Amino acid sequence: MKDIILYRIHRQSTIHVRKGVREREWMENSQDKYAYRCLPLTIANQNGFEVSTSQRIKINWNGGNHVDDITIEGGDRICVSHFGGGVVTFHPDFIVRTPENVNLYVSGTPNNPKRGIAPLTGIVETDWNPATFTMNWIMTEPDREIVFEPFEPFLFFYPMERKYTEEFRSIVRPLELHEEEAKNYEQWSKSRGDFDRLMLENPNTPIDKTWEKHYFQGVYPDGRKCPIDHQTKIKLNLKEE
Repeated sequence: MKDIILYRIHRQSTIHVRKGVREREWMENSQDKYAYRCLPLTIANQNGFEVSTSQRIKINWNGGNHVDDITIEGGDRICVSHFGGGVVTFHPDFIVRTPENVNLYVSGTPNNPKRGIAPLTGIVETDWNPATFTMNWIMTEPDREIVFEPFEPFLFFYPMERKYTEEFRSIVRPLELHEEEAKNYEQWSKSRGDFDRLMLENPNTPIDKTWEKHYFQGVYPDGRKCPIDHQTKIKLNLKEE
């Protein structure tokens, strides 16, 4: 197993790290919690680590571009106005070390929108850098108070190999010229169409029946299992020393 080491700078820090969680408030509030049936969403929610503080932070922005156009209450300088332009900067109080040639993808928690503010994304070389890194958010609505409640994540990170995406080439091809792919797609398209029509004709169908589950179960519409290691859960490791 490869290690990501987080060196805590201040022993009495209020910063906390936890494994990414499946739950989102808007998903909980969706009809019959239907949003959780979207496997790509739930996998993304768990595919990394969350960082938060035990303190409550309140942020106000008057719409200006200067550093002092943002006022911040709470957080003991964890959150500061550094760039101007409506950007606030969080300091996670860690120096992070990843294995050689492994970067850290840093952003907000996936699928977790927050009104009035949006996370910015960075990719940091953490296999050598002796400095800390920051998490930045940009305000999107002037004169709206933004609150990060205690233990509400302000940062989400996961490892990614440096230059990994450069190893791939994206190729656009006409589907009709590739028989196997076209066949699988046509089977799926017909199955989905038939299923949607059935639901329209039977609007009182129990909610647990209004879901084909092919992707979730890792099977083709004709019942064949996908030929790869299909993943429905994330198992991360976190250790405090």
